[in-house]
Amino acid sequence: MDSSQLSIFTLETLKKHKTNTGVSVNQFLQQKHPNGDWVVNKDEIGYYVKVAHLTMKYRWKIVGEVIEAISGRAVQLTPDLHPNKVNRDSKREKVDKKHLNDL
Repeated sequence: MDSSQLSIFTLETLKKHKTNTGVSVNQFLQQKHPNGDWVVNKDEIGYYVKVAHLTMKYRWKIVGEVIEAISGRAVQLTPDLHPNKVNRDSKREKVDKKHLNDL
């Protein structure tokens, strides 16, 4: 799978991801900002909305096989995709597995 196919696949995965409100990311953003646009650039996915003279940005980054929230709005919408949470959960899982092996 080349990078453009991976980005499209990842975009669809992100759109279906459940937000902290329980609805999908796409559903939440389409309801809140129906005039916004999804943009995919190499290893970054964004949802951009023009409000008056400003552009609101929800941004995520593709890191390997993981999607990480990289803007404040994206973190608020998908806190489980914040890089610190992803890293912390990964470390916790490794510690849990190590502990189980010791039993």
